[in-house]
Amino acid sequence: MEKACALGYEAIEADITEIDYLQKSVRFVVASHFLEHLPSLILAGRCLRSAIKTARDFVFVRQPWFDSDGYLLANQLKLYWSDWQDHLCHMITLDFVKILSRSSGVERFVIYGAHRIRSSEDQAVHSIFSPQDQHGWVQGLHPAKKPTVFEQAVYRETYVIILPEGSSESLKRLESLIGRCDRLFDSDEAQLHRNSLPSLPYRWRPRAALFVSGTVSDHGPSEAGYRLRASGNDPQIMLPAYNFGGSVSLTVEMTAPSATLADLYIFSKGGSGWGDVPPVRVPVRSGRSRVTLTAHHDTPIESLRFDPGQVPGEYLIHDIELFVG
Repeated sequence: MEKACALGYEAIEADITEIDYLQKSVRFVVASHFLEHLPSLILAGRCLRSAIKTARDFVFVRQPWFDSDGYLLANQLKLYWSDWQDHLCHMITLDFVKILSRSSGVERFVIYGAHRIRSSEDQAVHSIFSPQDQHGWVQGLHPAKKPTVFEQAVYRETYVIILPEGSSESLKRLESLIGRCDRLFDSDEAQLHRNSLPSLPYRWRPRAALFVSGTVSDHGPSEAGYRLRASGNDPQIMLPAYNFGGSVSLTVEMTAPSATLADLYIFSKGGSGWGDVPPVRVPVRSGRSRVTLTAHHDTPIESLRFDPGQVPGEYLIHDIELFVG
């Protein structure tokens, strides 16, 4: 900081997670090979959200590529930076999508793969048996590696361009500055897909598939209804990812294995997890019944999760209706 000031620049030193007082104070923020050194994904998300608040026109992120670690491992290979001891946060493209999609103040973001690696001949690729904390592979110094032409896209770096709301910057101009890259994800295209979702109210039909999670060990359609076998006390049904605000009402006709409690969880835009907003909870009697859960929320609701009960056993889902009011 002292050197920057000595050269005539305005500079401050601050914790990037605690600079809300600097909102829109700079034209852009660059995080170059920074996020991977943070101790957790949660902290990386805080830094990104803080950068979005601070920049007027754009945020540019540049970091090592970690998306291919599993694919390379299956071929007894690795990228040399993937097991550096000071690379604690291996953010993949899906992490960026989840964080930025749920962050307020984002107008658009695009994720790129930069500097594609075509085969194991590239010096960035090592045998999985190479020591940690290495740089480029050197014949005779590092273990031999399996000759492999990559069937999946592998890159050296991940780039992310984020345009905050109200940005006057041109994405085309920024793309010309970062050079030739493969565009992997564009939030504008995702929004077009989201806009094509069925309009509310939503009505689920018994023969249609359900996206389940949690302690559901087995599930599928049956003559009596959609069957969920819960091996524990947290069966979950994920509902379509709409983006709406205000209030929502969910009515479910179901059969429970015993008396229990059903929950409706809300994931709000800008939130960090299902637990941010306390769930709406209603009692459910043993056997067949119809329950309605109504939630009100000021922040736009991005996703909903219905937990049919808190006891193990077999649940049957007969009907689901979702209304916004």
